[in-house]
Amino acid sequence: MNTEIYQAIKKRIVFMEYEPGQLLDEKVLAKEFKVSRTPVREVLLRLQYEMLLEIIPRGGIFVKRIDFQEMRDVYLTRILIEGEVAKLATINITQEQLREIEKIKAECEEMINNSNPELLIRTDIALRDVMHRASKRPTIGMISNCLYYQTLRLWYLVFNKTSFSVEVEHQIKEIEITLTFLRSGDPATGESGGREIISNYMSRITKYFSSPE
Repeated sequence: MNTEIYQAIKKRIVFMEYEPGQLLDEKVLAKEFKVSRTPVREVLLRLQYEMLLEIIPRGGIFVKRIDFQEMRDVYLTRILIEGEVAKLATINITQEQLREIEKIKAECEEMINNSNPELLIRTDIALRDVMHRASKRPTIGMISNCLYYQTLRLWYLVFNKTSFSVEVEHQIKEIEITLTFLRSGDPATGESGGREIISNYMSRITKYFSSPE
């Protein structure tokens, strides 16, 4: 699979350059990236597998719409997965990795007067990368990321409903919680802390968006 094309199209979906429900044209994308349709098709199939695209035979290729009930179910699954990641990371975290997280926290603190959602989201992606490396379980990390990117568009939409500084403060608080349980060295504390972060975020999403029962 062409990683460059994959990352480019995924970025457009996640950061809402392609809107939910938007029709994508395989031929147009192939022309843009100066490749044949085969590598583009491979990327689109991968993104369909990751639940970011919907491919309807003889109907077209669409950016997956945001279904709030479905996202709620994904968050409930994420609570379990992220708890496991946090538990494993707490067991295996190194001092160097803790310093990486402290640096990410400092970067967030410098953003308080900024207004770029993508930059803030990238700090969260960087934090997750450290956690996945510390967990030493690539398969769990892969599942975690698949679920994360399904829900990431919701966070991007939250910036339209609150102030950027509020989101920065929430991110800093989550990093502080993460550092606390990682430094504890206690896997049970790590698991409960990882679950707490996702549960808190799910509560915020429910506050901002109507969620059918």
